[in-house]
Amino acid sequence: MPGTSLKDESISMAVCDREAAQPVPAEIPTSDFRPPAAVSRVGIMGGTFDPIHFGHLVTAEAARWEFALAKVVFVPSGRPPHKKDYPVTDAEHRYQMAVAATASNPAFEVSKVEIDREGYSYTIDTVLAFRRFYGPEVQLFFITGADAILEILTWKDVGRLLNECHFIAATRPGFQLNRLQETHPMLPVEGRHRIHLIEVPALAISSTDIRWRVQHKKPIKYLLPEAVEDYIHCQGLYRPHSRGVYGKG
Repeated sequence: MPGTSLKDESISMAVCDREAAQPVPAEIPTSDFRPPAAVSRVGIMGGTFDPIHFGHLVTAEAARWEFALAKVVFVPSGRPPHKKDYPVTDAEHRYQMAVAATASNPAFEVSKVEIDREGYSYTIDTVLAFRRFYGPEVQLFFITGADAILEILTWKDVGRLLNECHFIAATRPGFQLNRLQETHPMLPVEGRHRIHLIEVPALAISSTDIRWRVQHKKPIKYLLPEAVEDYIHCQGLYRPHSRGVYGKG
């Protein structure tokens, strides 16, 4: 993360012929800035968001309410190591879609902390960046899918990660809890109590399906916010052979 102090900037996102300006933090500020004392719990919603959809938003809001989070910060991944062999839409497009999707909720923010970081995006690096910003007094909750928790033992510095933050694992419809129970005993003992489950039926929506539907000229309305749908169509995302769409962003 850059060493210079950063502050909120106004991002102007063009969607077809209209523009919508939304003030969002370009990146988590450096440690010389501290949030209000009332901010005691912060959610971190990490993901590729390719594209962001209602499943992500419903999960974030459910976690915010269930765990009394002061805010949820969406963090589009820069170069996710688990998808290094798969095409990922350019980071700026994914960031702009996340901004458009979260603009109506004052408890949601979007950060470029992973996009602006060089190299692969590891969860531990992002969590430590948030820890440096908020300090030890704030509890951090990393929101992800329960299926991702099944792979947590392969994550970088998993012991330290579980020491720095809680995990909220959102289950998909039909998810078999016994799979998670098999992984639980293999986790560091001191971190097992930091994994919490939450049921979110809207997770039946998937980014993979949305990309497929756009590619095959099928409707995506009501699967994601209208502003994101407009952005996808106006930028020509997910169409076959679209120029500049896929990259290692």
